[in-house]
Amino acid sequence: MMLAPYGWWTIGLGGVAGLVGLVATWRRLAGVATARRVTLVGLRALAVACLLIFLANPTTERRQRVEERPRVAVLVDRSASMGVKDAPGGASRMAWAAGLLRPGAPLAGALARTESIVLLFA
Repeated sequence: MMLAPYGWWTIGLGGVAGLVGLVATWRRLAGVATARRVTLVGLRALAVACLLIFLANPTTERRQRVEERPRVAVLVDRSASMGVKDAPGGASRMAWAAGLLRPGAPLAGALARTESIVLLFA
């Protein structure tokens, strides 16, 4: 549990000040009936306790792990232009795109950590 934005020393100082105030109230109400005196000091003690809790502003940080892998859609063009070889004697564009998805290729390694689907379109 974290205390934000104040530290423990502020809470301790507020507690001591509240206790001094409660003792002063108890003494000031010396002429009042005991039941009423206890009730009034008890209510003031409750108010001091609430103030200290609000001052402490306790927060809890919770982190959740996402078990779901990211989803990736890979779109591959299968139009006639993908059969063109960009260099004489080189591979076609379709062969180059398929090579990116083969095991061991950089893109295939990145896609292995995802839930991926390859979609062909023309």
